[in-house]
Amino acid sequence: MHRSLAGLSASEMDAVDKDERDRASYALAVMNSIAIGCQGGYVDRSMVKENMGRSFVTTVRAAREFIDYLEKTRGFRPYGAAEKLAVSLDSGAGGRT
Repeated sequence: MHRSLAGLSASEMDAVDKDERDRASYALAVMNSIAIGCQGGYVDRSMVKENMGRSFVTTVRAAREFIDYLEKTRGFRPYGAAEKLAVSLDSGAGGRT
């Protein structure tokens, strides 16, 4: 995702192979599920931060243009929980997100 989607414009996103976009969507959906688990208290946020915090943040950051593209094509913004958790992990905020 960092190499194939980061920084692409909407028109360039259309040219990306559908399988690549599907793989990115799947990865973001898993990350969104983890974030929802953190929000509900079912997943330990500190464990996420310690074990995958940096990769979580950088992946969501790299996918920002892709998420913008999906919002425009779908009519809603997906992966909001993952975006919110990434901001929280990046800022070092404590507690559940």
